[in-house]
Amino acid sequence: MLSEQYRNIIDSSGKDVLSIKSLKESDYVTTTGRKLQQTFRNFNRNVHIFRNMFDWQQPQWNLQREEHPDYILIGWVGLTSHFEDIKKMANYEICS
Repeated sequence: MLSEQYRNIIDSSGKDVLSIKSLKESDYVTTTGRKLQQTFRNFNRNVHIFRNMFDWQQPQWNLQREEHPDYILIGWVGLTSHFEDIKKMANYEICS
């Protein structure tokens, strides 16, 4: 059974319906953490964790930190397909 919190996130565009169908019909599902593993197991029992393997020595992970006293800056790394998911969290401003 899906949690109430997850049901509130379901997207009315139909994207989530397709994602759930794909999870149900997959032979093998991978994810990066236990929370997603638990959620995906609602649809498929064969879910395995493959941890992200960032190379923390790469320069993009070691940038000089800047102070932002007027606002809170939240960094995010992910695919552009998750942009709509990020929008659901709160009002935000995109900075280039």
